[in-house]
Amino acid sequence: METFLMTGANRGLGLGLVTELVARSDTFVVAAIRSSATQDLRKIAAQNPDRLMITPMHLADQDSILAAAAEVSKRVDHLDVLVNNAAAHPPAGEQSFKAVTRDQMMQVFEVNAVTPFLVVRAFLELLRRSSRPRIVNISSERGSMAWQAGHGGYYSYSLGKAGLNMLPRLLAVDLAPHNVITISVHPGWMRTQWGGAHAALSPAESAHGILELIGQLTPGQNGGFYKWNAEVHPWQEGRHHPGTVSLSRPPARWLDGSNRLHASAFEPGKLRCSLSMRLHRRESKITPCRADIPRKEESS
Repeated sequence: METFLMTGANRGLGLGLVTELVARSDTFVVAAIRSSATQDLRKIAAQNPDRLMITPMHLADQDSILAAAAEVSKRVDHLDVLVNNAAAHPPAGEQSFKAVTRDQMMQVFEVNAVTPFLVVRAFLELLRRSSRPRIVNISSERGSMAWQAGHGGYYSYSLGKAGLNMLPRLLAVDLAPHNVITISVHPGWMRTQWGGAHAALSPAESAHGILELIGQLTPGQNGGFYKWNAEVHPWQEGRHHPGTVSLSRPPARWLDGSNRLHASAFEPGKLRCSLSMRLHRRESKITPCRADIPRKEESS
């Protein structure tokens, strides 16, 4: 039986994820919430007392996060999937260039970028006991530098989600010894209190796609940024995502006599595809076709 932990499980996408997971026969769900459970969540818990655990977790309080981890450890012996879903999203008018305040920006960044890291650290021991541990951070297209081109405003939310999108890149390295796969996911434009009634997706549709993605995750996707339907989300300059390499001045030893990138630019035995892109100018971009190709570092 797979064990999931969901923050922000009271409503919207979080509730949609809990609803679909509990409907399955092979999952146990821990729903972490800040305040009292909503009527919908209480109803699901009442109908599935052996499949759903509700635990309080105030994301602005590190002691509350640690207490939740201790409480969950009494109920389950491992954690297969941690979903950092809870987020802060002030009204758009309060995040404009003129209106946004320092206090708001700091508070939103703490909840959207810092707290997910603290949750991961608190639950790492349970994740380590899984045979297939995964961490999924529910992010936003507003955290993409590619998407933000031409879009202003939403300062607090955008900066927080951009910070969150860096987290999988760091965890992909530091949690590698534990075989943990970490990604960020844009859930799409949903019909929630934030997305409005005219949004394209219901929370249930987004939840279904995200759970399909979670179920199919491979080590090659570690550190990546994806859409709810499993497509790679643009990360930078409209075409890069966290699993690619972008260079403005490739080291000379990476090129052969014809000014082509050769295999010695990568660790022996790790090359996954043919690399024969010709570099015509210094600003040319090198984009490996697999996200898990490591790059040799230049010696100082």
